[in-house]
Amino acid sequence: MIARATDERTTIATIMPERPCGHTLSIFEDISGRNVLLLLAILNSFAYDFLSRQKVAGISFSHWIYKQLPLPTLEQMHQLNFQITGKPNTDFVEQRVLELVYTSWDLEQYSKDIGHSEPPFIWDSDRRSIIQAEIDSFVFHLFKNQRRDIDYIMDTFPIVKRNDINKYGEYRTKDLVLAAWDQMQEAIDNNTEYVPMTDPPPAHPSVAHPPKGT
Repeated sequence: MIARATDERTTIATIMPERPCGHTLSIFEDISGRNVLLLLAILNSFAYDFLSRQKVAGISFSHWIYKQLPLPTLEQMHQLNFQITGKPNTDFVEQRVLELVYTSWDLEQYSKDIGHSEPPFIWDSDRRSIIQAEIDSFVFHLFKNQRRDIDYIMDTFPIVKRNDINKYGEYRTKDLVLAAWDQMQEAIDNNTEYVPMTDPPPAHPSVAHPPKGT
């Protein structure tokens, strides 16, 4: 994959239908179903991106760089999910990543493989920003980052910051991530369930396209 530490983002991962790809694409194999969603949550997070930038020295994000970077365990993800939702699974992450990724009928079979039979989700940029911020907050908690750490890390993405200021007049991405982190930390501290920042909640059928043929 072609990437630089000075780009807007360095780590960009997604699910693709089986198609011919260039030799620079790094592919993760032998990962089953729902674990793909968990992996995508981490790889596309600002926390992981910040770490990857310390390793990418040239213009190529080679597969051996991935092997040097830390990944939280499934047990850690389950534990955090339970802390903020009271549920012994990883629905918090899965539902959010599914809505961000499954926006095309091309991934219908993958959706069915993980037990989701609804149509793909409508692309809503504002809603997607909020959902991604919640995912980023989750991963920052996994990496044990404190609020001051997030404040610093987010400022190391100057292109994201500049684009936000030009569009919104403020660093909206950072503000959303911090707001989600605060709300998540409050749920952990008070032993209460995290309330989604979107209404309806992530992966709700009402934000999906109509079924085929309607």
